[in-house]
Amino acid sequence: MDEWTLNDLLECSVCLDRLDTSSKVLPCQHTFCRKCLLDIYQAHKELRCPECRVLIECGIDELPTNVLLMRILEGMKNPNKNNPPKGTPTVPPQGVPEPRHHHHRHHHVATQGSKTEQPPKQVLLKEDSFVDY
Repeated sequence: MDEWTLNDLLECSVCLDRLDTSSKVLPCQHTFCRKCLLDIYQAHKELRCPECRVLIECGIDELPTNVLLMRILEGMKNPNKNNPPKGTPTVPPQGVPEPRHHHHRHHHVATQGSKTEQPPKQVLLKEDSFVDY
């Protein structure tokens, strides 16, 4: 996902500003700036979701934060926290064999070493994806 698309997804659809840690998720799962929700409540004396119009029957400060949004914002703030620098080889933990992947034009087959001489069984996971087990 490119940065423009991500920024577009992380904006409040009311004010078009970037959502932040004060943003609230409504029971309908839509997320908005706390400030926008307060403005809507003050103007209409009730709070309805600006997207789907469902009536919100609790106080704005009682609404939870969007945990996924918080994780994304934290990850954007610390982009190298869990990612090794480019060019750093990744090594599987000792004693864990690294899976072998065979890429084909339309099919992805992942195989792991088998203790028997029989060919591995293939299972269709989703369209055009097979996994050996």
